[in-house]
Amino acid sequence: MKKHKLDLAILAILPFIIGNTLLAQSAPSLQEILDSAVVHDYEYENKQLALKQIELDQEKIKDTYMPRLELNAKEGYAYGALNLTTPAFAIPQLQLGLPEHANRYMLDNFITQAELKASFVVFAGGKVGNLKKANEARLEAEMIMTTVDRNRIIENVTAIYDQLSMLKSVKLMLDESQKRLNENKKIAEKALSLGLITQYEYNKIDLAITQLDAKYNEYAGKRKLVLLTLQAATKIDLARLEKIDGDINILPVTYVDEPVDRPELIALEAAVRANEYKLKAAKTWWVPKIGASASLSYLGLNNANLRTKDPFILTQQPLDYKFQNLNVAPLFMAGVGLKWDLFDGREGINDVKRSKLDLQIAMNKQADAEDKVTLQLEKNKVELEIASSQIEIKNVALRLAQNAMDQATKEYELGLIKSMELIDAENELQLAQLAYTQAIFQQRRAAISYLEAAGTLETIKLK
Repeated sequence: MKKHKLDLAILAILPFIIGNTLLAQSAPSLQEILDSAVVHDYEYENKQLALKQIELDQEKIKDTYMPRLELNAKEGYAYGALNLTTPAFAIPQLQLGLPEHANRYMLDNFITQAELKASFVVFAGGKVGNLKKANEARLEAEMIMTTVDRNRIIENVTAIYDQLSMLKSVKLMLDESQKRLNENKKIAEKALSLGLITQYEYNKIDLAITQLDAKYNEYAGKRKLVLLTLQAATKIDLARLEKIDGDINILPVTYVDEPVDRPELIALEAAVRANEYKLKAAKTWWVPKIGASASLSYLGLNNANLRTKDPFILTQQPLDYKFQNLNVAPLFMAGVGLKWDLFDGREGINDVKRSKLDLQIAMNKQADAEDKVTLQLEKNKVELEIASSQIEIKNVALRLAQNAMDQATKEYELGLIKSMELIDAENELQLAQLAYTQAIFQQRRAAISYLEAAGTLETIKLK
């Protein structure tokens, strides 16, 4: 029975084990790479932490109307002395007359004091409400601006990812060149044995093969560097990244007439609202503020001793009186207070002026951004069109180079051209293939820049 339960448990967790194993062995998708890059970007993480700080500021503003509760207690020794001169006076009924008398009275004792006090704001003149709305608008602006940071990460990481795809095309190109050179070397060996070519011409083929090996080494080094760069940005296991085998393709783009939901414009609009509320808050400097408080206190005098320096006239003895502890408890007080700044040294007026300037600056930034995003969209559209046209141009050049290579191979097999002309055709084909791949890479860069300018980069699935 126990063995049966154990088998069932193993069967239950087996799919998870197999799933995790397959995930660890599979190449990550571009979406997984982008998500991981966002998670592990320290600058982006700091922006998220900054948002939490703004949220804490919002809580602090809300807590303005929360009561403050304080408990104060102290124990101390007190000593006081005063000089008192009593005037001369007489009591005729007793036939008693007392002359003027000066004496020094001294009191020392221990004082215990404790107070529990509660206070809270009843009315802040509207300042708190406006500051709360201003901070909400500020939080909205900063949250939207994180989209810009995310787009920056997407742009950088896709460029690294596309380098891997471009290097794959380079590898295919080198493999094709190697295959052709190996075939041509066999032809050259046969031609050399028959005396149809010289040793010098044969060595040219060997040199081209050696140069191709150097290009293989260069390819391997560049690919390793790109993989390490991608691993540093995403923290994905290098073994999984090495399995990436994607092709570099043209990125399709749908043109728009004007920017759609550009995060910069939305953020600046929120920033303007934040400064409007800050200005309203600053204008409340002269409005009366109302607060309330209540306290419960205890006061105790312990071991009090009252004495005089000189003796009294009647008793001819100095006073030395110790009295029992004096306690005052409970002492309860409650009330409402009003604070009205009739003149604060122009501090409130200057705050209003400063807030007006901040508002104007925010409005100017908004207007400037509205003009620039439209211009940026048109600029990126032109750059994308140029990059797209370059693909067709490079594709034509590639076809011509491929035809030239095919023709040169046939002519070389028939002995109509020398090895140098064959190698030149090979090099021209390699350059044409690299130029075509580079054109696609540049089109993808221009397309992503255009999508960002259009405000639609977040809404598409990159491939």
